[in-house]
Amino acid sequence: MTAFRTLCTVVVLMALANITMAQQRAKLPEMDMAYTLKSFTARCSLARIPVRIEGRTSAQISRDLILSGDAMQACIDKAKVDGREVYRKTVLVAPASRAMLQHVYALWLGYANSMIAHMEPQESVAQDRLEAAINDMQARLDTP
Repeated sequence: MTAFRTLCTVVVLMALANITMAQQRAKLPEMDMAYTLKSFTARCSLARIPVRIEGRTSAQISRDLILSGDAMQACIDKAKVDGREVYRKTVLVAPASRAMLQHVYALWLGYANSMIAHMEPQESVAQDRLEAAINDMQARLDTP
């Protein structure tokens, strides 16, 4: 029952966030891109919520956690492809904001990667800096 209640709370919060996002989107294409990227990763975060049912063995729960990790990876991979397209279209619509959009996109890539990485232990601050540099480079390469 707790997992169901948590899922319902997440769905309601996402619906409220979408209303606020829709109001902001109407103002600027840059904000539309930012909220669209945010919604892609929000959808993927639902894969983290494992459903636990009374009477299940730890092996069954472990299997479900592994499957939720695989679902998270697949969702993030799709979100990155979709996010790249949104980013490219926004840069074409608002070329004056290219540097700002590139920075937001690089940070979003890092966040998307961290959603997967947090399922595994973090290695070091140096690795985080390297990942940030790689995300920035990817954002520059994805810039049309």
